[in-house]
Amino acid sequence: MNNALRVAKRGVATTLALMGLVAGLLVFTSTPASAAKDRTWERLAKCEAGGRWHINTGNGYHGGLQFNPGTWRSYGGKKYASTAYKAKRREQIAVAEKVLRRQGWGAWPACTRKLGLTSKHKREKWQGFAKSDRVAKKGAIGHFPRWWRKKFW
Repeated sequence: MNNALRVAKRGVATTLALMGLVAGLLVFTSTPASAAKDRTWERLAKCEAGGRWHINTGNGYHGGLQFNPGTWRSYGGKKYASTAYKAKRREQIAVAEKVLRRQGWGAWPACTRKLGLTSKHKREKWQGFAKSDRVAKKGAIGHFPRWWRKKFW
């Protein structure tokens, strides 16, 4: 009887440990809710650097998202590469996500204004819309039902 109780306790402990491990993996591998979509970063890189992620024009800004060397270092970019243009696209986006959380879209003022990405709007507001879409134009918000606007705008 004592042996059966010990085996049952071990089974419960093992199950709980596995459940904790799975929950931890889900938390640490999921993307944050405020993260911008890849398409948005592609559009921003196209505006900033012509879509070339490994660009170094000599203007003091590097990479597809035109990082200042000080910004690149202070947001942890050095763990990927010494400068942004030497880092991979995904690594540049990882650093850009940190910049976006701290500074907002204003870190890339000209292009985010051109693309309609502003800090006063929710980050996902214009994601996925082309500049020429009627939905992205001013005043087009009336085309959506009120419940949808309240939920997503």
